[in-house]
Amino acid sequence: MITLLLQLLRLLPFLCGGHRQLALENLALHQQLAVYKRTVPRPKLRTTDRLFWVALARVWAGWRLPLVIVTPDTILRWQRRRFRAHWTKLSGRPTRGRPPVDPEIAALVTRMTAANPLWGAPRIHGELLKLGFHVAERTVSRLSCLSSSCSLTIAGASSTSTLPSIPALLGRPSRSWTPSPTNPPPSYLLRDRDSIYGHAFRQRVKGMGISEVLTAPLSPWQNPFAERLIGSIRRECLNHVLVLGESHLRRILARYFSYYHRARTHLALDKDAPDVRPVELPEAGRIVEIPEVGGLHHRYLRQAA
Repeated sequence: MITLLLQLLRLLPFLCGGHRQLALENLALHQQLAVYKRTVPRPKLRTTDRLFWVALARVWAGWRLPLVIVTPDTILRWQRRRFRAHWTKLSGRPTRGRPPVDPEIAALVTRMTAANPLWGAPRIHGELLKLGFHVAERTVSRLSCLSSSCSLTIAGASSTSTLPSIPALLGRPSRSWTPSPTNPPPSYLLRDRDSIYGHAFRQRVKGMGISEVLTAPLSPWQNPFAERLIGSIRRECLNHVLVLGESHLRRILARYFSYYHRARTHLALDKDAPDVRPVELPEAGRIVEIPEVGGLHHRYLRQAA
């Protein structure tokens, strides 16, 4: 009743003026809305309804007066929400996310990880590049670690018997061995400060016209090439096999060196082999796996079906 009296007072100027019909119509509409509000505490509004009131609030200063179903704060909240949604759409990132990994690549990474427990993501990534797959190395790392057989296979490989150190297998240098001449002699000799390079060695080198270049004290990184090669031989071959004798050792090393030059990908060569490997596109056929070095490593190539 109080609401109806307030509406009558508000429409009194229209009733006394020349808009009596419009005032009575507005009064009837307000009374019906009041009844509707009592019967439906929370009416359902569509998006078009919200947009109507947001637009009306921009062009009409008195938009708060006729509100019955909603409150002015609700309309202002709709307006702020629409403003935030608009700028979020303009400045936000795409909602698509990262594209899914090709199932064939995921299966191949799992297969390579299981067959080559000594390989890391860079080596697997290099093989994929040679097979014509373009995928990020980070993705390969994630897929190889997610492989269910990854940790079990590596654990099994690391439990194999280890061997004596490389210098013992290749012949530990001694004082009598170091001055052995070569033909023709090199112009320079880069060496460290090991005590085996004694007076006799230095005199022999000087007599052959070779200039010595010494590395800095306690700096093994200054003689990197032999150290890195020996480290690769240990990590990728001899630490994981049992050597039965000199001839067996020579066969193992010959197989490893053949694999090292023909098939193994190297970071320093942009993930190519020293003997350049061509990229084989998927059109060349299915992928076959060829064991190398007694199955410690594998080479992957495509063959026509």
